[in-house]
Amino acid sequence: FTYRVESVNQVPWREKTDAEWEQHVRFLGATDEEQLTLVTCSGAAFYPFPARVYVVAHLAETVAP
Repeated sequence: FTYRVESVNQVPWREKTDAEWEQHVRFLGATDEEQLTLVTCSGAAFYPFPARVYVVAHLAETVAP
């Protein structure tokens, strides 16, 4: 499979409030189309990491078996 990166988004995760969580759910929840979402910590070189980075990619092509 080949995926094309559509977006890279850094989302704060400092206060861990409902409002911050809602921003994360946009990337972690189900979607209507197939996609690949990678998530990692960001914003500091050590814990606690004050942000998460979401890389969202969509299927670019399918190779037949």
